[in-house]
Amino acid sequence: MITDIQNRMYRVTRILVNKGALKRQQFIRNTSIRCINKSEDQIKAWYEIPGPLSLPVIGQLLHFLPGGWLYKRPMELQELLYKNYGPIVRLDGNWGFDPIIFLYDPEAAINLFRNEDPLPNRPGFDSIMYYRKKYYNESDDDPSGLIIDNGECWKKMRHSVNPVMLHIKTIKQYANIMAEVAEDMIKKIKQLRNNKNQLEGNIFTELNLWALESVGVVALGRRLNCFDPNLPNESPVKKLINVIHDVLNATEKLDFQPSIWKYIATPDFKKGMKIYEEHLKLNEFFIDKAIEQFRLKEGSNNKDKSILEKLLEIDRKVAVAMANDMMFAGVDTTAATVLGLLYLLAINKKKQSKLRKEVLSQQEKRPYLKACIKESLRLFPILSGNFRRTTKDHDILGYRIPKNVGV
Repeated sequence: MITDIQNRMYRVTRILVNKGALKRQQFIRNTSIRCINKSEDQIKAWYEIPGPLSLPVIGQLLHFLPGGWLYKRPMELQELLYKNYGPIVRLDGNWGFDPIIFLYDPEAAINLFRNEDPLPNRPGFDSIMYYRKKYYNESDDDPSGLIIDNGECWKKMRHSVNPVMLHIKTIKQYANIMAEVAEDMIKKIKQLRNNKNQLEGNIFTELNLWALESVGVVALGRRLNCFDPNLPNESPVKKLINVIHDVLNATEKLDFQPSIWKYIATPDFKKGMKIYEEHLKLNEFFIDKAIEQFRLKEGSNNKDKSILEKLLEIDRKVAVAMANDMMFAGVDTTAATVLGLLYLLAINKKKQSKLRKEVLSQQEKRPYLKACIKESLRLFPILSGNFRRTTKDHDILGYRIPKNVGV
């Protein structure tokens, strides 16, 4: 419609071009204003975005309560919202939650991401941020971690760790020990199989132990011995295994379910603060152990130093924050990704054989393995979405999303 108006404006302007520059300029200005107003009228306010029925005071909460059509359906939530309301959906804020807009159109999401400020604002994990800022960090400038920090704090830490974390030579130095961890995992799986060649126990538990052992090598600079069947329950390693799952459960309750902890110190909030404290204390325990080992090494070249050693040289606080990020975000997600991959390979025998042939070839580059991992992540994504809090106004799918709104 706007293009049609502009075409008509152009044709009429040419007819009037001989009637004087002043008249022509006035005509173009008036017509352009009408075009802009017409365009503005077509953009709807963000609160007109479709979504579940909202009632006074309780908003959309009734749908998530017993008897509601979204009650205890977190795994289906995204699909249900998309099927019922289309490519853009609004959930009202309540019980400590700000309003959230869900985008299911890839092009719209890309457009929003690319037009955001260079330093994105990523909401989530507010309870962890609260603990670190309130109880753990000594000053406001101390890093809280790449996962939860935003703005200049995130930028400063990112610039500090990038030369260490993203250097290809640094990554390659872990190849042998990662292979050793994988071999130990295979041995354990073989021991757990029964006489029918079936696995006894929960495969996801075993994958979590493998992921923790692998991530621990990088994050904490040492093997954690997660595969030891005689590991005491009171050992720091066993405690760390348990507390990582406790942290995930605490953040699920406090940050991704309706909660009033931002107004009242609920029992779940108090429990969460204790869990976060224990997690950081355990990380510091292992980092201190690693520092003792580093001191025993003499004459090591910089190229032989571990990621943790290099981070400690930058700043102990950065090293602790980075280790905490890796242990928090790298264990359950890695285990879940591999679980999905193994399932898909199990039901696609030809693809399994093709991948096995590539892996056994010992070639350095393994494009089919990469493709399989990417496809499993497409079919079984480990996260429900990529969140942003807008830093400016956006016109998306016919709606104006204002600054400071969760998307």
